[in-house]
Order: sequence, then C-alpha cells, then structure tokens
Amino acid sequence: MTHAAFSLIRSLALCLALFMSAGVFVAGAQTESVIHSFGSGSNKDGVNPSGGLVSDSTGALYGLTAGGGAHNPGAIYRLSPAAGGTWKQNIIYSFTDGADGGVPYGNLLFGSEGRTLYGTASRGGALYGVVFELTHPTGSGGAWTETVLYTFTGGNDGQTPMSGVISNGRGTLYGTASGGKYLGGVVFRLSPPKPGGSWTESTLYSFSGKLDGSAPSGLVIDNAGVLYGTIPTGGQYGHGAVFKVSPPSGGGPWTETVLYSFTGGSDGGYPVASLIFDGSGALYGTTMQGGTGLCYTGDVLTYCGTVFKLTPPGTQGGDWQESVLYSFLGGTDGELPQSSLVFDNSGALYGTTEGGTYGGGTAFVLTPPANQGDAWTEEILHSFGAPGDGDLPEGGVLEVGGAFYGATWDGGSKGIGTIFEVTP
Repeated sequence: MTHAAFSLIRSLALCLALFMSAGVFVAGAQTESVIHSFGSGSNKDGVNPSGGLVSDSTGALYGLTAGGGAHNPGAIYRLSPAAGGTWKQNIIYSFTDGADGGVPYGNLLFGSEGRTLYGTASRGGALYGVVFELTHPTGSGGAWTETVLYTFTGGNDGQTPMSGVISNGRGTLYGTASGGKYLGGVVFRLSPPKPGGSWTESTLYSFSGKLDGSAPSGLVIDNAGVLYGTIPTGGQYGHGAVFKVSPPSGGGPWTETVLYSFTGGSDGGYPVASLIFDGSGALYGTTMQGGTGLCYTGDVLTYCGTVFKLTPPGTQGGDWQESVLYSFLGGTDGELPQSSLVFDNSGALYGTTEGGTYGGGTAFVLTPPANQGDAWTEEILHSFGAPGDGDLPEGGVLEVGGAFYGATWDGGSKGIGTIFEVTP
C-alpha cells in the first residue's frame, strides 16, 4: 500500500457527527509536544517521515523521511535528547536515488551490536529499490556509512520494498516487496555473507493475488522461524487475511498458510499494518475497515476499523480464533487505523489512527479489562491537526522510558512532518 493510496482514502474519510460522542473517552491528563518540526532548522532537512521510530541505548530516536535530505529523495535522521529538555536533530544519511536507493519507507532495524541500522528504500538501485545497511562512524564526528545489501531486479525477486526488514536474531533478514512472479508481492530472505562474500537473496513465497491475496505487510517472526503478516485483499472473503510462511521441515519450499480471513463485517477488513505477539503467542493488529463504527468515505457509508486479537489453536491443526478488542467509532474517536501496535508493561495497547477532533489523526491506548470477558477500554491520548501540531501519525508509536514517540507525515511549523512525544 503506497502513501498516495493512504492519502486518497484519508481525504475521503469524513465521519458522521452522531458517532463522535458514542462511547468515546478523551483522556485529559496526557501531554503532547512536538519535539521536531521538519524543515524548521536546515534547508537540507528531511521531508515527510515515512515510518515508525527506533531508539538506541542513549534514548536517541532514528527514522526515515520519504523526501528531502541533501539530494531530495529521502534521508535517515537522528534525534537526540539534549540539555533543558530539548532535542537535537541531524540528518545522518541522504539518499541520492542512485545505486544507494531513494524514497525510503518502513521501520529501521538495529543490528544486534546496536551500531548498525537496516532498512528498505522503495526506489533506486536498479530502479526497483534496495535493502541497505547504515553503519555508525568509528570516530567522533565521522560520517555514517551506507552499504547496499541487495538490489531488487523487478523480476521474480520483487520490487518497491516499503516495510523495512526484521531479523531472526542470528543475522538473517526477512522482508516483503511488491511484484514478484505473480505480481502479488513476495516474502524474501537475505542471508549474511561468508567473509569476503555478498548477501544472498531468496524468494520464500510469491503471492498470487487470489485466495492468498497480495500486497503483504511487514513481518514478525516466532521462535520456530515462522513468519507472520497481513494482506489487505484476498483471503476467503476478499477483505484481507492474516498469513504465515513456514520453513520446510527438511528441504523443499516454504509454505504459506492463511490463518484467518476477514469478512469485512464486524470482524474487520483490509489490514495493512504489521502484527505483534504477546507472551502466549497470540497476534494483535489493526484493520483499516470493518468493525461496528460507521463512517462516511465520500458518499458511501462504511466501517471505521478495528483492533483485533488472533489466538492460536489449542490443539495441533485447529483454527486460530479472532476476536475484536475494539471497533473505532469515527469522528473524535479516530478511524482507519493503518499502523501497528505496541504493548506497555501492563498489557495495554497503544497505536494511532486517522480522524480525531481536528481530522489529523489520534494516538490512543486500549486497556485490557480487569475481568475476562469484559470489554477493553479505549482512551484518546491526543488528537492531531491543530495549528502547529503534526498531521497524520501513520507510523504508530514507540515507548521509551514511559513516554511514547512517533512521527506525523504532515503538519508542524513547515507543514512537512513532525516528531512528537506523548506522555501519559
């Protein structure tokens, strides 16, 4: 799913006012602040942050912008806490849109040593995007070094990677891209090189665009090396699904399995965000449509999206069970969630949506019930879109030291995006 497609859906999504107050609780004790507005300091700053954030051991934040930088097709930035509660931002790499890539999307990934970042750029290389590595300078004041690990060819290996990569903890990287053999997207693996060699790419699965769907999201991985993700279309009912791609037990191809197909009704539909696990192996995610809250998209009355849980079967070969934890109501409550979720230490879920009081999106928390079977409770932590504030927090949030940080695609002092902090 491209940002242009997201923006089109967003521009059409104006929800019914009668749902604005139905069951919505707007938390009053939260504090939100913009800690960086892109374009406010340097004319070579990034433009339009294009994913979530990661942090290092010092509490510094890192992310990508889809535009700007010294050469315009995007950059990697670092935001460091400074004296007096301020933050210092600097661009640590600017893409050229050449062999090094351009227009990066998705989340960055820190290597196990904490000094290397991995990510994806949707353009550049051989026109079809790259997987890159960015290495911390060895000395004070030195430059970060970018290395391309793989250049997509636009053939069976796919093209236009937009979801970043994940690791199995032993150096192997996994991700998704569009295109591929059947044009529905691919799941790929990058195996680290032997000394003096190069990284090796393998296409683990090619989506057909039929029952298995197309346009796979970012991935998560379990302890057995099984990969999980979502597809916004396809599945049994055509409204998207949760899938897994399993390694072979002894040689042979990897196997794709649809774990749950959304109906587009009260259970949700059109999932575009990656998933997260809890400690029991259950999966949590969001659907951009479906649920029980009604919104207008243009002249069509539709549903505003959900937060869902997918529980693994109790016996081998059984079915995964889906339950809706919350249905967004539109209006002040938010709508059309597109980002993944994050847990806090109490088991509450945090995320972002579009909509909200000012139409620029929300940051929310979903608190589990004290008694099993009761409803989860949603609170709005912040509504974006007021003058000077950020607009469209499509990358979700990251928890660091009890505060939550994220990026907005638009808004801020120059209208080209912000980094924000929300303190519960």
